[in-house]
Amino acid sequence: MESNPGRQKIWIAENDDEFRDLVALVLRRRDLDVQEFASGRQILDATASEGLPDVLVTDHHMPELNGLDAVEQLRQSGAGIPVVLVTAFADSVVKERAARLGVVVVEKPCDVYNLRQVILDQVPAVPHSGA
Repeated sequence: MESNPGRQKIWIAENDDEFRDLVALVLRRRDLDVQEFASGRQILDATASEGLPDVLVTDHHMPELNGLDAVEQLRQSGAGIPVVLVTAFADSVVKERAARLGVVVVEKPCDVYNLRQVILDQVPAVPHSGA
């Protein structure tokens, strides 16, 4: 997965291919460098080889490793990147855990353009340097 170092790097982890593709499309229209993943495990594997994104957008329920477990492991390694959790399972336990991890929660179903704005609001002014 190649990335363009001059643009903000957004990673999307979502096991619903159609939803992931749609979110990626609306972000790419804003000239963001978008990379797509189907599981939390893929996120962690990518950080080992590619560093960190500027913003991580993740589903909660995914195969191999759920979104919040992946975020927790990133936080334990010192990654303070902004994270947006997009989930249809935003019960009080998920919301409390997300809040402890500093994660913004967006509930599905959601308007993809409103979601894009939430993501853009998380993009730092200066792209993340990687590791």
